[in-house]
Amino acid sequence: MVSALRRGWRRLRRVGAYGVLSLLIVLALLVALANQALPLVQQYPGEVAAWLSQRVGQPVQFSAIDARWTRQGPRFALEDLAVGEGDRRLVIGRAELQISIYSGLFPGMPLTELSVDGLSLTLHQDADGRWRMSGLPEPAQAEIDPFDILAGFGELRVQDARLRIRAERWGIDYVLPRIDGRLQVDGERVRGAARLWSEADRAPLDLIADVARDGSEGRVWTGSDAIDLPAWAPLLDALGVEPLAGGGGFGAWAELEDRRIASVQVDARLSGLRLRRAGTALPPAAFDEARFAARWVLDESGWQVSVPTGQFVRGEDTQQIENFWMSGGSTLAIEAERIDMAPLLALAALSNQLPSGLAAWVAEARPTGTVMLLEVPPSAPREFAGAAVLSGVGFAPVGTRPGLRDLGGRLQFDAMGGVLAFDATPMALDWPSQFGSVMPITFDGELSAWQDDETWSIGTAGLSVSTPGLGLKARFALGLQADGSRPTLDLAADL
Repeated sequence: MVSALRRGWRRLRRVGAYGVLSLLIVLALLVALANQALPLVQQYPGEVAAWLSQRVGQPVQFSAIDARWTRQGPRFALEDLAVGEGDRRLVIGRAELQISIYSGLFPGMPLTELSVDGLSLTLHQDADGRWRMSGLPEPAQAEIDPFDILAGFGELRVQDARLRIRAERWGIDYVLPRIDGRLQVDGERVRGAARLWSEADRAPLDLIADVARDGSEGRVWTGSDAIDLPAWAPLLDALGVEPLAGGGGFGAWAELEDRRIASVQVDARLSGLRLRRAGTALPPAAFDEARFAARWVLDESGWQVSVPTGQFVRGEDTQQIENFWMSGGSTLAIEAERIDMAPLLALAALSNQLPSGLAAWVAEARPTGTVMLLEVPPSAPREFAGAAVLSGVGFAPVGTRPGLRDLGGRLQFDAMGGVLAFDATPMALDWPSQFGSVMPITFDGELSAWQDDETWSIGTAGLSVSTPGLGLKARFALGLQADGSRPTLDLAADL
């Protein structure tokens, strides 16, 4: 009984193998015959146009056809291609139609693919923040959806296109010299992928999109495992940042609503990072590694930004951000477990939004310090109040200006000012032009800052300062005039 089953199983396998082999031979013969007969197709352009019209569901016209065989199947070059009629006529020009005989055998895989070369595309953001893509073949009437006409071709392939990015809000107007992409219409959705080059010999970015046919909503991802930051420098010009070096893994996910970006999530793992404030000779901000994840969300009440984790490595020093969250708009709120300020201040100094004098001081003084347990409960922006713990705050001396090390304490603040209660940690005053060597110093008491109209004041009701050879108890108020005139000082001190 067992031997009979084995003989039957061997016979079945043999028959199956012969059957598959025979099928492959028949398919090979059919492909060979089709390859030999393909030149005859060029003699019957009318039949080809009729077959395309039936498949696309729209009248198809072209002036000439050139057929050749590829590994995927027959490929037809069509001159003066036009689809539709009357006001719905879509003029494409020269295009190539690929019939993929193998992929067409599987569900969801298109049988035909239309390739269009050399398009000039424009991605435009208006002053209201809405995005719109233009440059694809457009019908005679602007209100007609071109995807209605192109959907019958299965898949649209764009090769060697140019993309102009215009963002009025950010002052960006830049042309990417090459884009290759694919689009496929699926009901009310358009799904596609593209590869974008900023320069011919630099690493490209990949892009994947799933959006509504009118572009009103959807999801977009862009990124690369080996991004080359200097190659994308023109897109950072609007921020005043010039990338000198750096690369690594980068990914950004965006959600679209009402043609606007409603949320962005970024995951970056960069190395060898060197950034400089554009148009200046200031020292660049440099990091051996930068790893962070961040998310930004916009809704009716305002915006939110969160950074669950971030690390900036420079030599043996690692600066961190842990569980930072902030909301703005109608309500202001902030939470953070830990923020090492040095990398954030160094990056802020690169922006053209920071006054040049302050940016130069930050770049040279390299301020540092850690903010912990930062909390601002939800409130109106003009009524906020919060608290945080500071440690290791300091900055290097610049010119004749002093430097400071290891300042710490508890900070309480609101919209009108704040109070810093110093802890017992010894600090150091570094003022070479006045004292030569670094001077150890200890503060005991509180220092306040407050606003009166447009004038800010800094002062204390009682602050003890001790350093070797000197003890000082002071009460003072330093007024910083809003009109730029000289500050005022009220001072009483016991030495």
